[in-house]
Amino acid sequence: MSGHAAYAEEGSDIVCSAVSILSLNTVNCIEEYTDADFSVEADIENGGYMEFSITPDNKGEFDHDALLMLKVMAKGLTDIKNEYSCYISINDEEVQ
Repeated sequence: MSGHAAYAEEGSDIVCSAVSILSLNTVNCIEEYTDADFSVEADIENGGYMEFSITPDNKGEFDHDALLMLKVMAKGLTDIKNEYSCYISINDEEVQ
């Protein structure tokens, strides 16, 4: 994810806050409650950027619980987009 919603001034932007909290909470929960191997990069100061990826295990499979948490996050982001479509866009693409 990248950018800021620009719904309101910094510190008052409920769209940006909702997306940030949902995303950060998901990453924190994956770290705490799963065995998934993942990487995350973030830079909130310069453009509101976060990249998160999960690494498959030695069988080529992804952690089930981590995938479920990502699906829950995607649902939440879609719900935010449906309510504030002028301020958030979602590009849904599978990366190999």
